[in-house]
Amino acid sequence: MADDFGAVTPLSESVLWRLNRAWFEREGPAAWSTGTVPSMITTNAVMGLSYARVVVEFLRRWAETSTAEERRQPVHIVELGAGSGRFAYNFVRKLEPRLRAVPALRDLRVTYVMTDFARSTIDGWRRHERLAPLVVEGRLDFAAFDGAWPAPLRLVQSGTDLDPAAPAPGPLIVLANYVIDGLPLDSFVHEGGVFGEHVVRVVTPYGMKDISSLDDIRLSWGRRAVAAGRYEDPELERLLRSLAGGRGDRTILLPVAFLRTLRYLRSLATGPLLFLTADKGWSRTPIGPQGEGPGMATHGSVSFMVDYSVIATYVRQQGGVAFVPPHQPASLATAAFVLGGQTAAWSELGQLFTDVVVDGGPDDWFQLKEMLDGEQGVPTLAQLMARLRAAQWDSWVFLDLFRAFMIRTIFVTEDERLDVRLALRNVEELYFPIGEHADVPFCVAAVLWRIGDPAAALRLLAWSERLHGPDGERSTLAALCHRERGDLAAARHATTLAIKYEPDLELPYQLVNQLELDATGAGVRADGDDAWSAALWVSTRAPGRPCFQRMPDA
Repeated sequence: MADDFGAVTPLSESVLWRLNRAWFEREGPAAWSTGTVPSMITTNAVMGLSYARVVVEFLRRWAETSTAEERRQPVHIVELGAGSGRFAYNFVRKLEPRLRAVPALRDLRVTYVMTDFARSTIDGWRRHERLAPLVVEGRLDFAAFDGAWPAPLRLVQSGTDLDPAAPAPGPLIVLANYVIDGLPLDSFVHEGGVFGEHVVRVVTPYGMKDISSLDDIRLSWGRRAVAAGRYEDPELERLLRSLAGGRGDRTILLPVAFLRTLRYLRSLATGPLLFLTADKGWSRTPIGPQGEGPGMATHGSVSFMVDYSVIATYVRQQGGVAFVPPHQPASLATAAFVLGGQTAAWSELGQLFTDVVVDGGPDDWFQLKEMLDGEQGVPTLAQLMARLRAAQWDSWVFLDLFRAFMIRTIFVTEDERLDVRLALRNVEELYFPIGEHADVPFCVAAVLWRIGDPAAALRLLAWSERLHGPDGERSTLAALCHRERGDLAAARHATTLAIKYEPDLELPYQLVNQLELDATGAGVRADGDDAWSAALWVSTRAPGRPCFQRMPDA
């Protein structure tokens, strides 16, 4: 029999949010490295570039009306719920050269602040090898912050406080991807001319103490009338009343926790606030038949859709400006909000947001990626390079294209070889490991070996081993690289390790014999069209998909 717990409450007061928070605290970085919480669509390099261009335009407009003294003060970019850290890394790498390209911003001191409420997640960022140089340079810092219960931010590295009691001079920029959908909200329904509120009870078949995943949770919905003065907060009450009118049956999702947090963030600085956000959600409230309650998504944690038109209404009521796509996004809704400054001053920012985020931006790019991923046949090398450039050298996209790269680089011209090497260098520099199984450095190394750059391949294989530990496939590829360089002793050592780690691999045994022939001058060079090149299977090292042929079973 199911175990019901928790009273029937408004959605924002449900025990659900306590369970959601506990799950993230327990999982820490594994929430993203295992793929339980989806992140690719909001952490890719295209998203980082789109946001960087909007931020630069915002700062450029601010700099035009600021004093020299104000521009000497540090500017903070705060990411709420920075998760795996991959977006932060991509964004900072895209932002820096674009700031340097604007004379008024060249000397601006910008610090990116990654935040989360889970200490284990923050500790993981502080240990990450890719973030360490940014910390040393003063470009990156960390802070604990809870989007549902905002409080002053104490920056871990610098000791700086971002506190409404002493607002920082200048602007504040806040980024939030896949954050608002996991914060407490209330749900109201307009149906048949009646305006009511959803109330909810959490139901689980195992009891509250045995919950290891929220995937088993169910919500039992009911409705109640909306009393006058539903919120003691006059701003929220005003917003609710403005949303209660209108025609058509619809559910109104009111992100009460986020709106309070947005107001808090506005108080942290004296200058204008730019808030950039992307989430699963809507740019306008859907109209149509209503179910028992709003849909809840489960992915280890739980989340609800975000209605950016509701947030836009709130921002405009506060005298701010809101930029929301006119169309309903397919997979990822984006929005930009500015509080502070003259409304007319941000018109160019709104146009840029449309050009780089709304039209042909991250959501459209993701739809095109899904379409191209489903096409049959092997793209040409030129097409592969075009896709990588359009994806801003994103490592996820490179993994999708890896098989095709291994096929199309068997025979390449010298110009093509140089272009592929440059592309792989960009993929390497932008790759941010989060503990996932897919081995990006190995795959980059495989293509480097294929195009005749074994020295660079060996460097990538060393990184691969640091991330994933030793194994037979990596040692086999290392042996091929050493042989390509003419270092037969190192090649023999690598084949010995390959056999030690994975005795069922077939190629190392063949390589032992080949290396003996090489030592006598009777061997053949491991070029792209010989047996050694053909022996390297094209895979992304996913479970059950080996790179090299195994020995047949006895």
